[in-house]
Amino acid sequence: FSFFPIPYSLFTTFYLYTQTSARPYLLIGFNNAAPNSLLEKRFLETYKLFKVSPEFLRSVLEIDYSKDMHSPEKYSDSPYPDDHAYLNLAEPITHLYFGSYYKEGHLSTTTYRFVSKEKADELIAAYPKISVDWKDIEIEADYVYYGPWERQITQVDLDGSGLELLFKNQEVEIYKIKK
Repeated sequence: FSFFPIPYSLFTTFYLYTQTSARPYLLIGFNNAAPNSLLEKRFLETYKLFKVSPEFLRSVLEIDYSKDMHSPEKYSDSPYPDDHAYLNLAEPITHLYFGSYYKEGHLSTTTYRFVSKEKADELIAAYPKISVDWKDIEIEADYVYYGPWERQITQVDLDGSGLELLFKNQEVEIYKIKK
C-alpha cells in the first residue's frame, strides 16, 4: 500500500521512506531515480491538495541560504522554535532536488539556493493553474497521513474531501482515499 504524506513534511516523508514499507506519493530527489518533471509535479500537486498558500510555496522556493540560515541552533533570533520546525518549514525544498544551485562567485558571497530563480518563477507561475483532486491520484496512493509536522505547514480540514477517516487522535489523522 502507499501513504500520501502531506506537503513536504520532511520528517513524515523521511520516516515513511526509511522506517516503513510505505511508498509515499511525495518523492524526494536523493533517494529515487524519478525525473525532475515527476518530482515537481508531485510536489506541486501535494501542496495544492492540502491548500498550502502560494506565499508559503514562494518562501520555500526563494530562500537564499547565504542570507537566511536561521536555524535555532545557530541563531538566537531565529523565527523557528526548534531545529525540527526549521527543517520542516524552511528547508523542504532542499530535498525536492538533490543538489544546490550557486549563481556565481565565491561561496561566502554568492546566492546559495536549491532552485534557480528561473525554475522557482516557473513553479510559482504553474501553481495557481494546477487543478487536482484526491480521485486524480487514487492509482498512486491509498492513504493520507496528516500529523503535527504537516500542521506546521497548513491547517486544512480533510473531512468531506473524498477521503474516509480511518484513525484520529490528538496528533494524527489517517484517511483512506475513496475510490
